[in-house]
Amino acid sequence: VPAHRLAETNSRTGAEEARNAITQARVRQLARSERLNSEIEGKDLVNLTDEPARAILGRASEKLDLSARSYHKMLRVALTIADLAGSDVIGQQHVAEALGYRAMDWESGLSQ
Repeated sequence: VPAHRLAETNSRTGAEEARNAITQARVRQLARSERLNSEIEGKDLVNLTDEPARAILGRASEKLDLSARSYHKMLRVALTIADLAGSDVIGQQHVAEALGYRAMDWESGLSQ
């Protein structure tokens, strides 16, 4: 959420916008595969990822020693980010954002 939006006093509008964005993302997910992102198989996630994004995630996977489960979980988060952005494919910006969230988990001790 942009900082200027956080400072606004009408939180109801922000909540409605968020609800609408989430609804649209779910519609996009179901239209794509009749499943939510949490139910998509790993090979299908990879097929929805562009080459630059796969390269970034590949390097991160090696550097961070990600398991296959963590790799696919990262792709699921990146796909959700892409859906919220209205993108049909997982791009490098979506993978970078997902990795950033994962790094915050590691820093806070929430993820091993």
